[in-house]
Amino acid sequence: MRWWREFRNPTLKCERLGHSMKARSYQGYEKSTDRWCVAYSVRGKMLFCSRCGIVQSRTVDDRHAIHSLTLDRFYDDRLHEKGFVEL
Repeated sequence: MRWWREFRNPTLKCERLGHSMKARSYQGYEKSTDRWCVAYSVRGKMLFCSRCGIVQSRTVDDRHAIHSLTLDRFYDDRLHEKGFVEL
């Protein structure tokens, strides 16, 4: 029955075998700490586990300041809560 528990909860398999890391590129908006811009447009790469989805590391390749940004309410709330929105 171990396979059923691991099928329903993939983190158990990651604990037993270790994470299966894969690289993926991403694009999104990052909350700004600077008072001169609203947000940053960010492109980069992330390492994540293909089984459980845990993000291990994020590297930023390109970052541009955005002075005016209009988002849906869902994305705007997520940007203020987490500080990052992936598109």
